[in-house]
Amino acid sequence: MLHRLQLSSLADHMLRGSAMRLQGHLPNIASPAYSGSASTVLPTPPPQVSDAGAVVLMELRIVQAAEALRDAGIRSLVLKGPSIGRWLYETTQARRYGDSDFLVAPGDILAAEKVIGALGYRHRGEALAGDRPWDAWYWMRPHDGAALDLHRTLTGVEVSPETAWMLLSGKTEVVKLRGVEVEFLNQPARTLHLALHAADHGISSDRPLVELAKGLDALPEDLWREAADLAVTLEATAAFSAGLRLLPEGAELAARLHLPANNSPEVSLRASPASRHALGLQWLLQTHGLGAKASLLVRKFAPPPAYMRAWSRLAQNGSLGLVLAYAWRPLYLVLEAPSTVQSWWRARRQLRNLAWPGDKF
Repeated sequence: MLHRLQLSSLADHMLRGSAMRLQGHLPNIASPAYSGSASTVLPTPPPQVSDAGAVVLMELRIVQAAEALRDAGIRSLVLKGPSIGRWLYETTQARRYGDSDFLVAPGDILAAEKVIGALGYRHRGEALAGDRPWDAWYWMRPHDGAALDLHRTLTGVEVSPETAWMLLSGKTEVVKLRGVEVEFLNQPARTLHLALHAADHGISSDRPLVELAKGLDALPEDLWREAADLAVTLEATAAFSAGLRLLPEGAELAARLHLPANNSPEVSLRASPASRHALGLQWLLQTHGLGAKASLLVRKFAPPPAYMRAWSRLAQNGSLGLVLAYAWRPLYLVLEAPSTVQSWWRARRQLRNLAWPGDKF
């Protein structure tokens, strides 16, 4: 662990040196040592850092995590980030990004979390029993603001995480990043991920749509056809189709590929400007059994303390703060209910309008 923390400091030192050579100046963005308080988290990288310096920093952090995982016997795939920057952008410095994404085998998740924790990252978020399964957990390193998403699958993929890993890790590209070998998804999988990422964020986020547009402009149709075939294997056609159809040129491609219209309520909610809780409502409604629904609803209104502390900064301020956060949460959910129901109903209505004969919702 000490070795990894020293490597973290070394990475920041290397960044400053590299960026100074690139730009001539880079401010010190490191905050004071971790104190356990969320208030010590600083944005990464700050606006005054050049795009080139920001990319150097992120690549060093990716390499650090990839090497740590490899040393622990854990295979990982780097998602997005440099795998997109080196593929669709004119220079590697043109794609500035603020976090790193790793896909690991579901059976390695717990071991990977220990490795990431030893690098100083802290888990941001807690799961509720019976709630919608997570695709990735968000981690942040308080002392320098480094952020990392640890994926067990890709959002929009419906096969099991174990099957997804087997298919996605079977054929990859090995590249050198800052002199260290890392694995990227191969081109058909990366092409698929462009559309899945757009579907996940919908019209509320610019970058996934910009990169989808770049891919539609630069990549041959045969590669998109391979991506469509992979989507069928991964049971990701609904999200693939929805992502493409967010752009006019993508809708035209989807038609040429004979992709069916999306018939998944969850995909529709993700791809639309829906309320943040509409997905949770959809999961609650599709949960089998009144008892299971009631139990989940109770946990939503009164989650465990660990969940509350991740959800609310107020809950992090001792026993009184936790009590006040518990008092606020039911009122908060009630206030959010109208927009949640409206978003959910709008998505369902859209699906009915797009439904093929015989489809039921």
